[in-house]
Amino acid sequence: MPMNWISDTLQSFTTPEKWPGIVVALQVFIFVLFFRIVWIAFRTPPRNTGRDPLAGRAAFMLLRWGMIISVAIILVYQATWQLGGHMRPKFVEFMQLHDKRKDNPAHRMVLGRILDIKGRPLVENRTINGIQTRHYPHGEIFAHPIGHPRFTPSGLEKLALPHLAGFSLDDREDWARQASDVVRRRPPSGGQDLRTTLDLELQTAAFRSIGGRRGAAMAITLPEGNVVVMASRPAFDPNTVDHSIYRTSNEDALLINRCTAGMIPPGSIFKIAMAGLALELGIEPLIDCPAGGYTPVPTLSPIHDYQYNYYRSRGREWGGHGIIGMAEALAESSNVYFARLLVEHVGAPAFNDLRERFQWDKPIELYQSPVEPSNRLMIRPVRVDKASMNDPYALAQMSIGQGTIMANPGHMLMLGVAVANEGVLVRPRITLDQPTGQLRRVFTSDTARKLTGMMRGVVQDGTASAIRMPDIDVAGKTGSAQNPRGDSHGWFLGFAPANAPRMVICTVIENGGSGSESALPVARDILTAAQEHGYID
Repeated sequence: MPMNWISDTLQSFTTPEKWPGIVVALQVFIFVLFFRIVWIAFRTPPRNTGRDPLAGRAAFMLLRWGMIISVAIILVYQATWQLGGHMRPKFVEFMQLHDKRKDNPAHRMVLGRILDIKGRPLVENRTINGIQTRHYPHGEIFAHPIGHPRFTPSGLEKLALPHLAGFSLDDREDWARQASDVVRRRPPSGGQDLRTTLDLELQTAAFRSIGGRRGAAMAITLPEGNVVVMASRPAFDPNTVDHSIYRTSNEDALLINRCTAGMIPPGSIFKIAMAGLALELGIEPLIDCPAGGYTPVPTLSPIHDYQYNYYRSRGREWGGHGIIGMAEALAESSNVYFARLLVEHVGAPAFNDLRERFQWDKPIELYQSPVEPSNRLMIRPVRVDKASMNDPYALAQMSIGQGTIMANPGHMLMLGVAVANEGVLVRPRITLDQPTGQLRRVFTSDTARKLTGMMRGVVQDGTASAIRMPDIDVAGKTGSAQNPRGDSHGWFLGFAPANAPRMVICTVIENGGSGSESALPVARDILTAAQEHGYID
């Protein structure tokens, strides 16, 4: 009977309603006991033994006061950590990610949902055994832009955690309410939803079109700057991901968002920038493009047009393009033309000026947390060295997106935005609470219109003819970036409608071969979905 009474008493005091009070009572008792020890240490006079009172006691005194001060620091830190920590967003983030105890109050907080642009859930809450868990209804499809809070630090699930938890820097009452809910174990008040610019249908179309290949696709709407597609493969399922993901091969790189951080040569889509640079300078020359190729350094291998190798692989000889203009060179993706254009007509100083105008060496911000400004989703900078006329061969390689240039679909997407938006870069965003607006002008409107006409020619009569659509006028450019370790990487960059652009698309398939065969079909599938769902009239 006495044992049952003790057991019942303990159970009654450890119920969820009374447990927080017991914790506070224990902490108060520890504080009182600690300060009593300090009081005794201060008030008790040393005993008179006839010897020097400090003789032989220095080490003991140092040890005693060192222990007292250390315990004081630990107790103060523990109290602020437990009682006041839930008023700090970083504390909530830490508890959510790293404290796996079942009684962790952070697991009872109801985080807000992450929604697509039409309000459909991409991440939602589920309660399992009293613990709040996150459910990702679309699995791999949104794995990289949304991510997992523990495994993808650049995903919105991690970056926007303070917002999802319901914190606001401007609302102290909100902070106090959250802390009170946790300490008193009341039903959580709930966090804030996050509305993204991503579109479920378009993202799904892009993800499925990439298929089992390594690649990425991004699409942005004009003039808002809404990123409606950010698809990257291979991917992972956030519902089942665990630490075994770190044992995957480096080539698969499941955790890397290839849209923002995948770095490969941009290849021939970079010729759009070179054509724009020449037009800005008023240069639009006719250039001889012989079958034998071109090299500014006779001791080094010549740069050939892709037709040269195509004909040779079939045992035939190619006669070269001859003398052609810039529009035809872009339509035929002539390497010889653009190599000679930059080396012999434009020059390194002008290339470096364009590099500064686009700010290729700087990241592009897509999201910044209003609660924790250091939490930002960025597009990685382009790796492009300053050009020099002292190294004309490197300059020739840069002109065709090869050599030392390494880029990602995010930055190349902004090149397409500059052309489609009459020479002005818009501010891209991936959540609707981020500001819209313009960044800077990189081309004149006249240059942008001429480039648009040339890119329409690439679709009508050039390498991108496979993206012609009956009801949409598309402007675009394919690209194939040489890869010394395998097949070429395929690129596509374009926008539609060409006469009044509403959407810009950039796609890449690693080791996909030609851009027209690998990356272009992904862009076509995105455009088809965009037309079906009202983005393009």
